Amino acid sequence: MGTYNLYRDLLSVLPGSFGECLQSSITGETATELDTPPTGQGWFYLITAKNRLGEEGTGTERSGAQRPNSSPCP
Repeated sequence: MGTYNLYRDLLSVLPGSFGECLQSSITGETATELDTPPTGQGWFYLITAKNRLGEEGTGTERSGAQRPNSSPCP
């Protein structure tokens, strides 16, 4: 059985980043967000699956290249 990693960042950084690790190794189907974004801003979230082989990819760039994960969850 796998787990999930949750990443979050401000909408204003798109499309350059997919965020930093907010929660790692989530075992259920829900996550709780306790913070609120800065005034006039909003957040986006990215969820990745993780199993014994590692974490799945974070998507691809327009060129088709895999997006690098500069802030992987532990």
